[in-house]
Amino acid sequence: MTNAFFFDDVTNIVENAYIRNITNIPLLLKGLNIHKSWFRALPALSFAINYHFHKLNVFGYHLVNLILHILSGILIFFISRNLFSLELEKRRPSELSGGQQQRVALARTLVIEPRLLLLDEPLNNLDAKLRIQMRHELVRIQRDLGITSIYVTHDQEEALTLSTRIAVMSKGIVVQVGTPKEIYENPKSQEVADFVGTSNFFRAQVVEEVEDRIRVRTEEGFLLIVGRQEGVSLGIGSNFLLNIRPESFQIFYPHEIPSDENRMEGIVRTSAYLGSLVQYEVEISGGKKVKVNLVNPRKKTLMKEGERVSLTFSPEDIVPIPLKG
Repeated sequence: MTNAFFFDDVTNIVENAYIRNITNIPLLLKGLNIHKSWFRALPALSFAINYHFHKLNVFGYHLVNLILHILSGILIFFISRNLFSLELEKRRPSELSGGQQQRVALARTLVIEPRLLLLDEPLNNLDAKLRIQMRHELVRIQRDLGITSIYVTHDQEEALTLSTRIAVMSKGIVVQVGTPKEIYENPKSQEVADFVGTSNFFRAQVVEEVEDRIRVRTEEGFLLIVGRQEGVSLGIGSNFLLNIRPESFQIFYPHEIPSDENRMEGIVRTSAYLGSLVQYEVEISGGKKVKVNLVNPRKKTLMKEGERVSLTFSPEDIVPIPLKG
């Protein structure tokens, strides 16, 4: 999300080259708050009382802070009230739906005006449609309030939708940091490409250099033209991995394609119509199965299982990834 913070050994907050060590600062003074995936509230109290009790509980250690934050919290309260109707203020937690409970939890998290908001998979317990709605709510509130936020998720769509910068972690190590577009379109490793989005991987070797492109041969025997990628050294004889996203493919019947460049032949094994797209699984040479997405299938011919098809793709849609070791 906006102005993402980074942690140095979990002790320093780094923001725009300003470092403040928070190791020995009491938790209540760190300026942090966290919103988790599970909902926690006082079951016998209404939403409105839960909301204000949280402010009293957090800032009761200092009367001046209490007064100042209650006054400044009025603005946040009215912003958060946009998520509720007046009827909901009197309801107890057990009388709220899952989505309403998450809204209460978010309001309680925001009320203390944290400098840094940590969101730990807060939408996990919501159904699919409500998750999408709450994503937009989170983006709107975060931008309105200007609170720097770190959002932890295993949901790739949430990461791409909510973030302005993404840090992909594997086994506790940050393996790549970048904008959603950079992470999705130019992954630096197979694990990043595989985690963020769906990928088709091909092992290949460079056999020829052609101006600003290279010609490669895959293990399956396909001869492909690949666009050069900045920062990736691809000399003749070098081995690497090709990443082709499902939406990069175009699917035709074999007789419909005029060119043999970047072409694969195969048989449709499965087909799933999802309204806005059709997902195919196509078996190509050597029994390898390729995932193909036909976007906006309206008025397009839908391939049937068992039919022979041809797949084509642009050289610029192939992303070369260095092999480990």
